[in-house]
Amino acid sequence: MKLTIEQKEVMKSLKRDIKMIFFVRQDLKMGKGKIASQCSHGAISLYKKILKNDKNLLLDDWELTGSKKIVLKVKNENEFTNIIKFCELNNIIYNKVIDAGKTQIEKNSNTIINILHENKKIHNLIYKYKLL
Repeated sequence: MKLTIEQKEVMKSLKRDIKMIFFVRQDLKMGKGKIASQCSHGAISLYKKILKNDKNLLLDDWELTGSKKIVLKVKNENEFTNIIKFCELNNIIYNKVIDAGKTQIEKNSNTIINILHENKKIHNLIYKYKLL
């Protein structure tokens, strides 16, 4: 059976291991609901940001392969800053969530960073953090 161009593109995208990764600061001592809320804000913001800039169909491939997500622990603001530097050096679109300060967290606190990228290209970043 010969595949159409569209089918070949789908097969190619299925080989990509794309994940949305959330890095959550642990030093802020956020509750489970607060973390869920911050990750939700991040997911929506990142999706919109990538939708505007997506030249390699990253979102389409991510959605076709199950929209995988991983939540990782980040110890403190210093590690948070290192993740941003890694993203900037490697041209990875990221989203930073800054809290409004209405509930548990001080206003303007950086709570999470999230990225969407191929796992093999960000392995050097994510391997050192543990799952939340």
